[in-house]
Amino acid sequence: MNQYKRKRKFILLFKSIKALGLVNGSLFWIKTFILRKSKLSVLGWRHPIYLRPGSYDLDVLLQFMSDKQYDMDYPENIKVIVDAGANIGLASVYFANKFPEAKIIAIEPDSDNFRQLVRNTENYPQVIPLKAGLWKNNTNLKIHDPGYGEWSLMVEETESQVGTLPAKTLDAICKDYSISGIDILKIDIEGSEKEVFESENGSWLHLVRMLIVEVHDQMKEGTANAVIHAVKNKEFNFYIKDENLVFIFK
Repeated sequence: MNQYKRKRKFILLFKSIKALGLVNGSLFWIKTFILRKSKLSVLGWRHPIYLRPGSYDLDVLLQFMSDKQYDMDYPENIKVIVDAGANIGLASVYFANKFPEAKIIAIEPDSDNFRQLVRNTENYPQVIPLKAGLWKNNTNLKIHDPGYGEWSLMVEETESQVGTLPAKTLDAICKDYSISGIDILKIDIEGSEKEVFESENGSWLHLVRMLIVEVHDQMKEGTANAVIHAVKNKEFNFYIKDENLVFIFK
């Protein structure tokens, strides 16, 4: 992380130019990184989004603009999307623009991220923000920073009732929102994918048509193994897109 901080301004400039061209990209970098403007319009998105000046929100945005992190071939007739680890809502906004008829459940445990998520999705009524953590059972969680910085906060189970947040299973989310299936399940939950995929050996996978998951073995050993073990007996097409493992189940 410290090495990234030292190189960050050059990486963000490069990504801005890659996304928008030399002139427009340089102007965008000056506006966002130097002048720290918070309200931004993104080509193809119906409403402006808001970043927190001085945070890593800009890094997340440029994953969409430059890296095109979620530009993929999606199944047809997308009706339900679950965005687990929604952060400030940029993936949910991307999906809301791409699939305007879809119901999107945006799950985010961190209070600061969640406030920004609500702000960024307030003009998209199909996005339902849920302040919770995706987990193996319905319990209480607490947030802790393992030292990776503000964009890699983790959760852990706790018996305390103070300063906690609810944990939700996918089965519970489907029940709460009257969902019979999930067309796109995006999971980026900083290591908690280990618990989620180990729960009942991923028995909830029958609900999912397309799975987009980022694994974090560098933060919690065994996350990739838990994912592979859960899907091994299912039929699927598979590819890797940037940091994500992508499964399209048959």
